[in-house]
Amino acid sequence: MGIDERSFLLLLVKFRQILSNFAAFGEQARFKFDFVCLCQIYLYP
Repeated sequence: MGIDERSFLLLLVKFRQILSNFAAFGEQARFKFDFVCLCQIYLYP
């Protein structure tokens, strides 16, 4: 079971917002790492 394309795109948008919000606090690298992990969970269940 995966995730449909529309939900995945919404997830991407939310993560982009989080990334831009936290980039100024030096958290961008950690959030990118979390995002990659989340993508792997959805794309390779």
